[in-house]
Amino acid sequence: MKKKKITFTFTSHVSSALISNLTRDLRLVFGGTVEISTVYTNELRAGEQLISDVFLIMRPGTMQELQHNISDPKKVVLVTRTVSEDAIYRLYDIPKGNRVLVVNDSPETTSETVSMLYQLGVTHLNLLPYLQKTDNLADICFAVTPGERHRVPESIPNIIDIGNRRLDMQTFLDMLPLLNLSSGSFSQALLRYADSTLELHTGIKKRYIQSYVLSETLTQILSLQNSGIIVTDAEFHISYWNTEAEHIMEKRPLFQMALSSCFPAVHAQKMASPDFSDDLISLNGKPFMVKRNPFYTMGQISGYCLTFDSASQIRKNGSELSRKLKSQGLFARYHFDDIIYCDPHMERCIALAKKVAESDNVILITGETGTGKELFAQAIHNYSPRKNKPFVAVNCAALPESLLESELFGYEEGAFTGAKRGGRMGLFEQADEGTIFLDEIGDMPYTLQSRLLRVLQEQQIVRVGGGSVISINVRVLAATNCNLREMIHEKRFREDLFFRLNVFPLCLPPLAARKADIIPLFCRLGGIDESMLDVSVRKQLLNYSWPGNVRELKNAAEYYKLMENLECLPTDMENGSISSTANCRTAHELPNQIMTLIYSRSRAEQTSGRTSLLLELKERGISISENRMERILSKLQESGYIVRNRGRGGICLTEAGTAFLECPSSYSAINSE
Repeated sequence: MKKKKITFTFTSHVSSALISNLTRDLRLVFGGTVEISTVYTNELRAGEQLISDVFLIMRPGTMQELQHNISDPKKVVLVTRTVSEDAIYRLYDIPKGNRVLVVNDSPETTSETVSMLYQLGVTHLNLLPYLQKTDNLADICFAVTPGERHRVPESIPNIIDIGNRRLDMQTFLDMLPLLNLSSGSFSQALLRYADSTLELHTGIKKRYIQSYVLSETLTQILSLQNSGIIVTDAEFHISYWNTEAEHIMEKRPLFQMALSSCFPAVHAQKMASPDFSDDLISLNGKPFMVKRNPFYTMGQISGYCLTFDSASQIRKNGSELSRKLKSQGLFARYHFDDIIYCDPHMERCIALAKKVAESDNVILITGETGTGKELFAQAIHNYSPRKNKPFVAVNCAALPESLLESELFGYEEGAFTGAKRGGRMGLFEQADEGTIFLDEIGDMPYTLQSRLLRVLQEQQIVRVGGGSVISINVRVLAATNCNLREMIHEKRFREDLFFRLNVFPLCLPPLAARKADIIPLFCRLGGIDESMLDVSVRKQLLNYSWPGNVRELKNAAEYYKLMENLECLPTDMENGSISSTANCRTAHELPNQIMTLIYSRSRAEQTSGRTSLLLELKERGISISENRMERILSKLQESGYIVRNRGRGGICLTEAGTAFLECPSSYSAINSE
C-alpha cells in the first residue's frame, strides 16, 4: 500500500521538540502507513505548489498564507491539542479562586493554552496569560506551563508543568476521511491513544467507541451473508463490503475506492446508472444477479447497498424457501385419490381437471359453497408439474381491503405505518414457481382487480411502496361461489379480469345433483359403518336438499356420530340447514342473536362480517351453515334492520334494527328465514 502523506505547515521555524512530539503522536496511531514532512510558509517560492494528502496547521492564520500553494483547501486540518490525563489532575490540587499564571513560548500559544485549560474543565481557577515581564505578579503563587519552565518568573514559588500538549482525538477523526483510511483499521490504536489524553471536545471518545462498535457489528453481519454485499456512498465510493464480495471482485478494495476501480467499466457504469434495476451480469465468467437498494438520510439518498447472488445460490435459496413454505403449511395436502365419488357428474369434473392440470392455464373453479373447490385446487396442483413447488392459498374475502394488497404483493420498508423493517415478501412471491389459489375471487375489491389483471398478463409484481419490478413464475387457480357474469353487469367485477381468469372454467356440481355420492361421503366423513346405517336415515339423507353441500353433510355426519345409537339427525334438517350441536336455535331466536352480536361488536368498535359472526356464534355453542347465515342476513337486510357495506364498513344495524332490539315483539314481520 502506498504511504499517505501528512505535512505540518508552520509560518516560521519552530522547535525541533515540538515537531518531534507531534510526529510521535501521529506514529502512535498510524504507524508506518504515513509519510510525515514539515513546511515553512516563509520559505515558499511564489506560486510553489505543495502536494500532500493532509496539511496540518497550528493557527487559523496559516490558511491564508497557504491559499496560493495548495490546490484543494479541503485538505487542510486545523490542529487541536490537549494534555495527558495525569497532568491536568494536578491543577485540581490548587485551591478554588486562586490566580494562576499561564506561561508558554509566545502570546498566541499562551492564549491558546488558557483556552484549552478552560475547555478541559479547569474553571475553578482564575487563569492569567503571561504576556510581558511588566505584568503585575503580586499575590500569584502558582504558574502552569506546557514544558516551558524556564520562562516562568522566578517570583512564582509553585510551578506545575503539564508537559507538551498532544494532538486531540478530533484532529485524528478529521484526518481519516482525507487520508481515505477506514477508522476500523486504526480503531484499537485510536482507543489506546484516547485513553492517554483528555478530550478537548466532550463526548468524542464515547461517540467514537459507539461508532466503532456499530461498524464492527455491521462488518460481522455482512460477513455472515451468503450474498456478496457492497455498501457505497451516494457517489458510489465503497464504504463497506463483506468477504463474499471480495471473492467476487477478486480483490480487497480500499476504503472510499470508487466502484469503477473494482469492476469492469461497463458493469460499474451500469450499476451507477440512475435507472438501474435488477440485472444479470457476468463477472470472471460467472453469472450474478445484482440488486441495488438506496438508503436515505433526511430524505436524500446517502448511499446504496449492492447485493450479488450467483445462479447456484439463487437455486439454493429457492429450494430452502420451498422447504420453509412446506414447514409453514403452505403446500397442497390433497390429491384426486382423496376425492370420494361415484356420480358421473363428479367423474367428468375430475377427468377435465386432470387434463388441464398438466398445463399452466388459469383455472376458474365455480360452484356453491361447500362443494370442494379448494380440494380440487390442491389436487390440481399435486397432479401438475409444479407439485414439488409451493402451493399458496389466500381467501380474498377473509382479509380487509387495506391488508389484501400488501399480503398479495408484499411491501417495502416504510411503505406504511407498521411496515416491518426490511419489508415483506407477498404471497405471489412466496408462490414463485408454484401455484397460488385465489379463493373467493368474487369478493376481491374492485380497486385491486386491475392490479391482479396486470400480474396475470405480465407475470410481474411491484411491492407496495416499491419501485422495482419483480418477475414471477406462478400458476393461478381461482374459485368463487358468486355469479361473476351478474357481478360484471352490476359493475362489481371487471369483465377483462373475468375473461383472463376464465381460460378453463371448471364448474363443480352441488351435492344434491350427486345423489350417488351422498351416502358414501356421509359415512366416510363421519367414520360411520355404512352397513349399520338405518333405512330411514338413508332416505332422509337422500331427500334433503343440502344447501351447504359437503360442508353441511360433514356437520350432519359428525352430529350423527356423536348421537351414536340414537339413530337420529339434527332436528332442523327440515327447516333448511343442519346444526352440529344439539342445542339448536329456532328461526325466531337466531336472527335476534345475530342482531345482538352486531350491536355489541359495534359498541366495541369491531367490524362485523359473515365469517366473524359465524365464529362468535360457534364460541357460544351455536353452529349454523354459511348458507343459513346468508339467508338470515339477506332477510334482515330486506326488512331494513341491517346494512351490508363492503370493505371495512362490514355489517351495521340501522335505526330500525336498534329499535327492534329495544322492542323485539316487532320482529314478527321477519320471523321466517
